[in-house]
Amino acid sequence: AGAPLAGRRRAARDRFADGLQARMQEGWEAVQTRRLAFYEAGYAPEKSLVQFLKEDAGDPDMDAILGEARCFVLQKLAGGCEVSVTDVLAIHIYTVECTVYKELNRCMREADPEAIARWRPMIFYLSSALERLPPLDEHAATVFRGISIPYTPEVYAPDKRVVWPSFSSTSSKRTVCHSFANQVSGLGLIFEIHGAARAGARSIAE
Repeated sequence: AGAPLAGRRRAARDRFADGLQARMQEGWEAVQTRRLAFYEAGYAPEKSLVQFLKEDAGDPDMDAILGEARCFVLQKLAGGCEVSVTDVLAIHIYTVECTVYKELNRCMREADPEAIARWRPMIFYLSSALERLPPLDEHAATVFRGISIPYTPEVYAPDKRVVWPSFSSTSSKRTVCHSFANQVSGLGLIFEIHGAARAGARSIAE
């Protein structure tokens, strides 16, 4: 059996802080182009999100996770959330501490063709959900991301455009990112990202 669901939720809160992904206007075309490696324009999954999760995600606790997720989605809708049922479910499931986020991001980072084919429906559902989130406001947003890799000047030069192929978590608080940057060697990187952000996924996922 997997970890208790309450523990999964606590881990998700720690892991995702204030937002699942910062959507920046600058460089968004590059992100859209990179995404074509995961699915072509006009792609539509044959399976619904729930069907994919039950049959293909490979988490032994998925039935329990989906049962709790259904209650969560109903609560969100009753509270006035204007995001669709499928979009809320996609974002929420990704933030649960389970197989989904680990395998999804691994296949996107490693560009494993077989794994990408398996996870393509989830990539589509989550990407579509994030694209439909409304802008937070008209003002520029600043968010931070910490990663535990050494500094590589030719890759991470200031003001250089960078595309991370997997879904990336950010926080509005710099201090939250220190633990992520120090996970391995204690010599990681903290990125300060400026741009026009969309609504934080945490407000939907929790």
